[in-house]
Amino acid sequence: MNNIGFKIVDKDEDIVIEILQEAMREDAPVEVGLYGESKSVRAFCTKLNSPLNIHFNHIVYSLMDIDKHKDMFFQEIKIAKNIGADYGIHHMAKYPMTGQTGYQDALIKEVVKQMLIVEKLALEADFEVYIENTFESLSFYRKVFLGLKEKQTKRLNFCFDIGHAKVWSGDDFRSWIEFLIELKSLGFKLHFHLHANRGLIDEHLSLMEADKMGFDGNDAVFSDLTYEQMFLEIFEKFPDERKIFEVKPELAVENRKRIISILKNNNY
Repeated sequence: MNNIGFKIVDKDEDIVIEILQEAMREDAPVEVGLYGESKSVRAFCTKLNSPLNIHFNHIVYSLMDIDKHKDMFFQEIKIAKNIGADYGIHHMAKYPMTGQTGYQDALIKEVVKQMLIVEKLALEADFEVYIENTFESLSFYRKVFLGLKEKQTKRLNFCFDIGHAKVWSGDDFRSWIEFLIELKSLGFKLHFHLHANRGLIDEHLSLMEADKMGFDGNDAVFSDLTYEQMFLEIFEKFPDERKIFEVKPELAVENRKRIISILKNNNY
């Protein structure tokens, strides 16, 4: 159960400290979004013995414009190492890239070129970067990661966000699971962002909120499984990978307990 974790933002809020206290009690991993500058939150993170990773400030910059933000990239890695984080998550681009079929070959070539720059900087900083799926299709990420495999990158991996996949990719849950198995077989490491949503916007719902809405996840569009079943399948197929639940801070502890209860009821 010690790979089921919390997402926090480094802002000085009492609820965030409460989450960190729970993480310390439960040995639960934590992902710190570097979108604030709370010294107290960062200081508390240094007390954690559980796994810790950061999320780079995707609000300000992305991997596709990293050349303009090298100083910030290195500064955030310094923060990460100071609080004990072992890797970071980042978005490839701040906004959707072209969906035009005729531009796809050129786009993939450009993306791989830019990710090789990220690889070089990550090697220099002695850090690993996990690329999070955002606005693009599964086929786009497959082409990108096959390109990275061909280039034999060593510091770039993949973060699967189930909400982003549902809302933006146009691909279903089963296809994404098969892709993640493929990535792992190619030697890429995985990280998970998990939560519920109805597929309309990136809602970051807890299971309790989904219950109140009367929505269990089985919509015959993204999946014919409930969210409980989808999470169980992820835990079964990827037992060792870090799984961060992105939900509202005030519901984070209860949501984690709900997930653990589901796993125990299914003999995990």
